[in-house]
Amino acid sequence: MAVKRYRVVTFSQYKDDKKNKEYVKVIINARTKELKQAIVKYSESINTSVSVVIGEALQKMVDSKDYSISVFRVYDESSVSGIDTRENMISRQISLDFDPGIINSVDKTIKRIKDELPKSKITRLLFIQEAIKRYLEPELIRLNLLEASVFKDKLLAAKNLTTFRKSMEMSRNKFIDTYLTIEGKSQISYPQYTVIENSGKGNIDRILDLLTEKLNLEKDVFYESELSFKSRFR
Repeated sequence: MAVKRYRVVTFSQYKDDKKNKEYVKVIINARTKELKQAIVKYSESINTSVSVVIGEALQKMVDSKDYSISVFRVYDESSVSGIDTRENMISRQISLDFDPGIINSVDKTIKRIKDELPKSKITRLLFIQEAIKRYLEPELIRLNLLEASVFKDKLLAAKNLTTFRKSMEMSRNKFIDTYLTIEGKSQISYPQYTVIENSGKGNIDRILDLLTEKLNLEKDVFYESELSFKSRFR
């Protein structure tokens, strides 16, 4: 009878081998390439892997019990960025190996939210981005690794957009015809514009680009606080 041989390893080697086999690969969308670079620089400065840095942010998000999501989907505009959509996506992605424990916690939390709120559109991607926005980005800004937040409040911009339109005493149709039309062709339909005003969802940055170009304004003006924005157009 053949003798079965086993490789002799220390307990720490056994744990490392076991952990390596169980890593969960996740592709992180860092929102912008600037944020991606800032996260990498930060992890290097504290001699810690990017997966641990983001994993700690995820754990804080899970522990917070506050799972409200304030980040919105990013829309890629190749004509604006100067590179195609795929290139733009790749420039901000990070492929990471996570300890399965934290990813399981995230997925269980998301499942619980969807069980309680079936209409919730929360995803792992949005959960991760919210964690980065809350618990990692402020530190990157404090350390001057990032100039300003890349997670802008789309709903706030939508409210300011509505405030501006009303200050001009324009109906939505008139506003579209005046500011969101190029060479006689409307760049957005009335229903699409209505959704953007009411919820901030959709490609609001495209609308703000068109509007601010005609008004010769900085787009970031629409991301100011409601009080600050209103003071500009009294």
